[in-house]
Amino acid sequence: MASSCNVIVQSQKKGVEDCSKAAAAAIKPGHIIELTSAGTYQVHSSAASNAACCIAEEQGELNKGTTDAYAQYDYVKAYYMLPGEQAYFRVAAGATAITKGFFLESAGDGTVRKLGTDAATDQDQRAAIVCRADETVDNSGGASEVFILATAV
Repeated sequence: MASSCNVIVQSQKKGVEDCSKAAAAAIKPGHIIELTSAGTYQVHSSAASNAACCIAEEQGELNKGTTDAYAQYDYVKAYYMLPGEQAYFRVAAGATAITKGFFLESAGDGTVRKLGTDAATDQDQRAAIVCRADETVDNSGGASEVFILATAV
């Protein structure tokens, strides 16, 4: 079952929060994000590739929740997670079921998916791991994104 949440990062924060860069395009809280060459944030754009565990947080200080997306040019509340920290990540509509304990990678659209075996080498595959699922989520029949609680690795 997919989780519902109103706060993305669930553990005591020990990582780094960055609120100094704008969004290059729409970003939703719970998306894995990356810096562009222009110095803005965008959703992580390469499936099954290296990804820092950097997640877009909700803007609670502006009375915005996890369903309120950042628009282009909005300053993004980005959080670089440390291993062991928990957060809610987004899973795409129609995504393959994820079982608790499975490693997750970027799906290339800001969401996470079950670690695939399509990487060129085992080393590439290990480098693509972003987090480990802390619950089971089956969104294979879902029509919209859902959240999954996971721990950064």
